[in-house]
Amino acid sequence: MKKKKPYKLLIAIIIEYFSVAVVTVLVMLYQNSFGLRSFINGIQVAGALLFVIGWFVFINHHGLFDVVFYGVGAFLKSFVGKKMDKSLFEIRAARKPMPKYLFISMWVNAILIIGASYIIYFYYFS
Repeated sequence: MKKKKPYKLLIAIIIEYFSVAVVTVLVMLYQNSFGLRSFINGIQVAGALLFVIGWFVFINHHGLFDVVFYGVGAFLKSFVGKKMDKSLFEIRAARKPMPKYLFISMWVNAILIIGASYIIYFYYFS
């Protein structure tokens, strides 16, 4: 029986919130404003990006990008005159599934972050 590392989810959540903080600061720098509204805008953009990245991780989890990556690799190798080392079936059979907590934690945290930004907005600006 495999032992799960108990801190993998916690590390993923810390990385997600750190990336949200960095994106929020970058959006505020882009807006050249550090008021409450620009902070709320930064949080909403960061939350939306976190949700989209979680969606792409979910799509990759189901192997929908395998065909694209294989096709681009085969096309680029055809210029050099080489063939792919493995077939698409072999690549798909060798894939290890991603842990589901990655995209689920991204979605949950994105919804919490966007919800918190709306609560802050309606509390201060209504």
